[in-house]
Amino acid sequence: MLRKNKKFVVGLTTFNLEMLRISIPALGRLPRNFVLIIYNDNPAVRLQRRTVRKLGYRGDLKIINGVENVGLLGARVEIIRHAQKFAKHAQWIVFVDDDDMLTALGDVPDVAVDNFAIVQSAIVFNHRILDLFCAIENPESCVPDGENVVLVRPHFGFAGTLIRMDTAIGFADALNAIMFDLQKISDSLNFYPPIDAAMWTMLGTYARSLSATASPIFMDTQNYISVKIDNSNTKYGLPATPVRSPIECYENAINRYNACLSNYLQSVDAAAQHGQD
Repeated sequence: MLRKNKKFVVGLTTFNLEMLRISIPALGRLPRNFVLIIYNDNPAVRLQRRTVRKLGYRGDLKIINGVENVGLLGARVEIIRHAQKFAKHAQWIVFVDDDDMLTALGDVPDVAVDNFAIVQSAIVFNHRILDLFCAIENPESCVPDGENVVLVRPHFGFAGTLIRMDTAIGFADALNAIMFDLQKISDSLNFYPPIDAAMWTMLGTYARSLSATASPIFMDTQNYISVKIDNSNTKYGLPATPVRSPIECYENAINRYNACLSNYLQSVDAAAQHGQD
């Protein structure tokens, strides 16, 4: 039975369950002040609780086995929606990819109400599988060298960032309302969509629609390990990166996602204003 008074929710999305051998052991080392919600986006394989337990996690756990592939964005939205039920009193949520590691989930500073997210630092593995093996055994053994192990300070992105739960819930509701249009943008791209960066940008847009002074805040601690060792040219049947002008292509895609959300929020605001007239 889940205890609903935990302060944090950790949302873990997965498709290739083998990757959980990277993410789950690190979660098992953290203090048990959180509820772990896993969304399995691979309908061909069922994730069972005993699999997670064998990998070292013993805390509160909710597994969602999707009946269809909804993608990273859809999976994260579903995690937030389930968190409303299974972790009603949680104040913060943080997302983890199945091939990355969340290495810290400690005390949260006393931040202003308008600080909708707490950005921290991350370590990125670029080349050596040895670094990954060492981190699985002991994440504190990672020493940045500027090439193979790189410290990113601060680390901006949706994964690894603490997000206020009330903000996340409203954000998920907004994304769910425009999911069809967001999917159309993803389907129109000829490369793997930059979902994490797009969600981070859209989160800021949503938060500022609630308060013009909303902003994230930086906490100078390292809490995440991002594994970039897999240099495959394709990802889920699409080129992993744009063939030409990748920065421009990514910026254009992110702007399209963000414009979709902005238009929706403006329409909601206009409808609310009209209802008051």
